[in-house]
Amino acid sequence: MSSRTRPGHLFTRQQLLDSVWPGRHVEENNLSVQVNALRKVLGNAAIATVPGWGYRFTLTEDSASGARTGRPTLLQAVSPPGPAAARPTNLPDELPPLIGREADMPLLLNLVQDHRLVTVTGAGGTGKTSLARAVLHARRQHHAHGVYFVELAALTEADAVPAAVAAALGTRLADGGDPNTALASALAPLNLLIALDNAEHLVGPVSDLAMALASHAPGVHLLVTSQVRLGVPQEWVYRLGALAVPEPGTSAAAALGFGSVAMFVARASALDHRFVLTDANVASVVALCRQLDGSPLAIELSATRLPTLGLPQLLASMRQRLSLLIQGHRRAPARQQTLRAALEWSHELLSPAERTVFRRMAVFVGSAPLGMVRQVLADDTAAAPPQALDEWGVLEALGGLVDRSLVSLVNPAQDGAGAEDAPRYRLLESPLALATERLHASGEAGPLQARHLRAVHALLEQHCADVLDGRVGFIQVQEALESELGNAQAALAWALQHAPAQALALGSVLSMLIGRRRHAQRRAIWRDLEPLLQQEAAPDAASAAVLARACWQFAEHLGITRPDLALVQAQRGFAFAGAAGDARLQYLTASKIAHSHWRMGHLAGLRDAVATAQPLRQPHWSAYVQLTGSAAQAWLCLMTDDSVGALHWFNEQAALSTLAGIDNALARMNIGRIQLAHGQTREAIDIATEMVERFQGGRNQPMLATAQGSLCIALLASNETSRARDVLTEWLPLAGQFEMQAQWADAAALLAVQEARPRAALLLAGFADAARAATGQAREAADQDRLDRALHAAEQAVSPCMGGTACQRLRSAGASSAPSALGALAFAAEDHHAT
Repeated sequence: MSSRTRPGHLFTRQQLLDSVWPGRHVEENNLSVQVNALRKVLGNAAIATVPGWGYRFTLTEDSASGARTGRPTLLQAVSPPGPAAARPTNLPDELPPLIGREADMPLLLNLVQDHRLVTVTGAGGTGKTSLARAVLHARRQHHAHGVYFVELAALTEADAVPAAVAAALGTRLADGGDPNTALASALAPLNLLIALDNAEHLVGPVSDLAMALASHAPGVHLLVTSQVRLGVPQEWVYRLGALAVPEPGTSAAAALGFGSVAMFVARASALDHRFVLTDANVASVVALCRQLDGSPLAIELSATRLPTLGLPQLLASMRQRLSLLIQGHRRAPARQQTLRAALEWSHELLSPAERTVFRRMAVFVGSAPLGMVRQVLADDTAAAPPQALDEWGVLEALGGLVDRSLVSLVNPAQDGAGAEDAPRYRLLESPLALATERLHASGEAGPLQARHLRAVHALLEQHCADVLDGRVGFIQVQEALESELGNAQAALAWALQHAPAQALALGSVLSMLIGRRRHAQRRAIWRDLEPLLQQEAAPDAASAAVLARACWQFAEHLGITRPDLALVQAQRGFAFAGAAGDARLQYLTASKIAHSHWRMGHLAGLRDAVATAQPLRQPHWSAYVQLTGSAAQAWLCLMTDDSVGALHWFNEQAALSTLAGIDNALARMNIGRIQLAHGQTREAIDIATEMVERFQGGRNQPMLATAQGSLCIALLASNETSRARDVLTEWLPLAGQFEMQAQWADAAALLAVQEARPRAALLLAGFADAARAATGQAREAADQDRLDRALHAAEQAVSPCMGGTACQRLRSAGASSAPSALGALAFAAEDHHAT
């Protein structure tokens, strides 16, 4: 092995030891002594040190001879090598492929070309080092005296920075004086690109060196990688984000175009040649990359676990990521051997205030607006010690965490944006795991959760007041609430365990704001809150108001599927509202009593509820409040065969819905039902079709199911059997999901009669009758009349063939059928000879 025959080759320290002292145990410092001796003879540029690897012999035999006869070394040269000469560098000849940074590379190259000081910032493990190496490699022919990479992570002393740079360039600094000035003077005549890697723990010393080079070495360009910027004049900052992550549902071919997936596939394939990204496993890979926030280090570490765990188990194990992702590349720095080490390296660089804010940020689920962050994370200054964090301290520390890419800034406010567009902040998923550990170890979790609960509750109460007072439209509030749902659900879960009274207050307002379109979440809320509503008396007006609103919202939730239970809660809510002296809540609960009586077919109860509600109504109340009374008036008109009155009130309901910022679809569909009753079939079909198209593919699936039901009935009234069957088929899954099986079975029975399947019609009618009886629901008069006429035809067809008791037997069989059998009952081929 000879530098003479292999100039420019990188030799590892072990290769040199084995070659010079074969078969003997020699301490590594002997090698350093010999290399330094050679440099004295050949010149410092003759041998370049590659930190962590070994040495590169950069001089040819002729150039070495020149060095011995006094030819300038690298740091003494003032003229560049010829065009064909290799530029000196301490980088290896080839670098690993750079994955997922295709967009970053040209942007950073342009910055490095145009500016003398560029800092690449980003969280630990985002690939700053790899990108910096790639930039140096690409620029190696553009700097006459070479490109050099200097690793700073192992340094702890300020004076070590210029010494490390000098060592990497193969020179020794003169003793005495300022080392930064000495280095800058030595580099003054040269054209170099130097990368200083991992400078976040040495920001001050690196800044001092950068300033010295800027003043005394005009041909030197610096590329710095750090978790924070240096903050010096003439610095250009390039913030390196995570690798791009595809949205769920992306195909395998398309997902490979995203850096995070491309990196995982490359690393996984290298470890397990059988692994291939396919449309069958792409959803799991995308989910994994999203959970890891596109962090290159985390993705690489997760890929090492794939051969052992397999993809499903790997994805399921992300909750234990700090313990799981521990097997890094053996040659990687110690801080990148495990995910925990990378995060703790970043954590140890934080100030005490930043560490406090970092761990406290774990209380939030997802993101939180700036106002809530300051309110929740700040200490109670009235009772806290002098070193406590106030809201200004939280703000300053939060800025530091954003600079270090431990906290992500989400949806920053634009100029002129409203409060709903205020900045939001969140911990990335992997830092969140460490912050959660630190929070629980600190003993602060309980008090912090209590502050979090109060802040979330106050925000939701403000949203509720905005809706009830008519300041903000309901849909607008719901959209604003989307970002808060994670925090609201977490606060509610904690309150259920530690503050039940607050849980009832928070849960009821959350139920109101999410509405019907989040049916499953609202059902889960009331499953937990129902036991808290068992108390029969309220000790004071404030508690009575909380109970009144809770009963109103529980009745709202039960109203469609269990009007009998909804009636009980609405009546309790009315009594509590009276005790609280809240006329508006009395009006809302009285209107809900009216709705329950209408759903159950109780004319007298409906009339009494309307008579109770109407005197309470105030003209200055918001459209959101008043529209419930308009709906109650319309139901009363329907039950008393006053179609003209019903149409008037439903039109008013539609207008008030629009004013309240609520989708007027329900009122429009009710108008369509009146049109259908008056033979205006085409108009009813048009309205229902419009509503189905409006909600198709959207999040308000309960409203889509209601629209599908209206369209199916209208199509059957028009004898459009084939289209009605298609709609009925699409409606079935949603009908089961939102407890509308009775309504679905009624429509399916009508279809069966039109398709000459009388047995199926009787079975379905029996199922619907039993389902309605179990839930206290009654059919409207028009619906009952329509079904009676159809079933009469079915009985006329069945009785002659199967005997006089056959019809009752079929309805009884349908009544005992399970909801899961509805599809088979409705669409099975008719056997006309069955008994």
